[in-house]
Amino acid sequence: MTLTSSAFLDCLSAGGPSTDRAGNMDLYGWLIGSWDLDVTRFLPDGTTRRRPGEWHFGWVLEGRAIQDVWVVPPRGSQRQGDAAANGNVYGTTLRVYDPRIDAWQIQWTDPVTQSYLSMIGRREGSDIVQLGKSPDGNLIRWSFSEITQESFRWRGEVSVDSGATWQLISEIPAPVICPGHCGMVIDTNSKTTSLNGNTVSSRIIIPCSGIGIYQSLDGGATFSKITADTTTPPGGENCSRRAAILTAVP
Repeated sequence: MTLTSSAFLDCLSAGGPSTDRAGNMDLYGWLIGSWDLDVTRFLPDGTTRRRPGEWHFGWVLEGRAIQDVWVVPPRGSQRQGDAAANGNVYGTTLRVYDPRIDAWQIQWTDPVTQSYLSMIGRREGSDIVQLGKSPDGNLIRWSFSEITQESFRWRGEVSVDSGATWQLISEIPAPVICPGHCGMVIDTNSKTTSLNGNTVSSRIIIPCSGIGIYQSLDGGATFSKITADTTTPPGGENCSRRAAILTAVP
């Protein structure tokens, strides 16, 4: 058996949310794309450690889940040396919408720090809150607040008294979305065409944050720009949401 990395990634990734989860994927769908991070960690001795990082989100598993990769410090020269000794993080979170509880099942894994967490994510007012327990039994809370089209505040907290009080462990005050490709939406309702001997959907939408949304009507052979900067798109939707809406427009 042979399986290339390209085949694996093609099988894992999805062009957008699944139609059988319509209306339920927006809670995290606006995060699709890449973000530059400025992470502050609050250490037990009262000191802080501040480092840059990168955070990437994408649709996976036929669009019924969202997976991210969190890298602190970012890839490059800052990751040289012993990763565990330097407190580096290279982990992933899988977020799956669970219609049985109308909430998100969330699994965080970081093989560098040997961190494995399970949480449930829900909307609380204008915020997104994820609750779970750490391996030592303490409550954990990860939250997204102050959400705009271009930034948000992320906080990681722990409670040792069953939620009576919370201690801030990590914080990202205002990640900035990175310009570039942040997903692809394939219009399955469009006509098909032949490209390199393969039958493909004629219409493909690719949002590029900070640049614009591009459309192909020939299966991806050529693209043309159809909107301006997608970080502030018409109607206020994020770039991935806007691209999904466009698939319904002839």
